[in-house]
Amino acid sequence: MDGYYDYAPRKIPAVPICLIGFMGAGTHQLASLVSQMTGLPLFDIDRHIEHMAGRSLAHSYLEAGEFWVRDQEKAILSKALQSVPPGIIALGDGILLDPVNQDEVNSESILVYIERSLESLLAGIRAELLKRPAKYPQLIMMPPDDLESIRRLLDLRLPGYCRADFVIRGDNRKLSSLAGEIIRTVNL
Repeated sequence: MDGYYDYAPRKIPAVPICLIGFMGAGTHQLASLVSQMTGLPLFDIDRHIEHMAGRSLAHSYLEAGEFWVRDQEKAILSKALQSVPPGIIALGDGILLDPVNQDEVNSESILVYIERSLESLLAGIRAELLKRPAKYPQLIMMPPDDLESIRRLLDLRLPGYCRADFVIRGDNRKLSSLAGEIIRTVNL
């Protein structure tokens, strides 16, 4: 945001607001919407990886592997958390698998977890995969076909998600309603 007509924030938080949720939770769309509604800058970790790599996240997973992507997340996270003014940060669903990332996010930001039921997550993932097959690169080789496959992946991520400052329940709600609740909850 560097144009004359960009939104001006009504209130600038003391620390960045990080949004996280499992695949299918709508985290990146919510982060964008909260940014638009508040005028705060948006820092989307996945988009930064894509721009830095010059390829889609799906291609990075397939060509360089998950470890490479996780290394990029770690490097970009530090930059995002130090951005001035503090804004909205969209975290990838697996970034908190790393305990160092968990500690950094928890000590330097407000973390908001977008929680949805397994059924809602599976429906969201399936809908996205039909529209954009490369949306969830880690699922290209093994798309989820049941709730148990989603549960296994979610269980790995829950220890990081459970450290959130706020949990917003997202089942059967419009993104605009969720964005409004996030704004009220973190007092923007």
